[in-house]
Amino acid sequence: MGLLWIIIAGLVTAFGIARFARRIRSREDFTPRQTRTMFLIVGASLALPALAMLNCGGWNEGSGKVASCAIDTPFLREISEFFYNWLLLSAFTLGLPILVYLLLVLVAAKFVARRVS
Repeated sequence: MGLLWIIIAGLVTAFGIARFARRIRSREDFTPRQTRTMFLIVGASLALPALAMLNCGGWNEGSGKVASCAIDTPFLREISEFFYNWLLLSAFTLGLPILVYLLLVLVAAKFVARRVS
């Protein structure tokens, strides 16, 4: 059941990003290449943490560590632990850290997309 919610959230997010990119392109006259760049940055910024978290399991809320990972590298382990802890913090602060992360991703994507010629 949890995987179904992740898939639904991913589809809703992808639809929202596509709609956001279309609106930005129509308002600021982004080229199709700039729009694709922005979509790629935002998509990767949302997909990579989710994939890192799905890669690892057995997360302990007390220590903030994961027990095991399918692809066990220190880098992926640290990323999944960071985002698990970020979600835990977000659960107690009404989702504000997630909103801050999304805002930073959108601002960075828009900044990079403007620099692409």
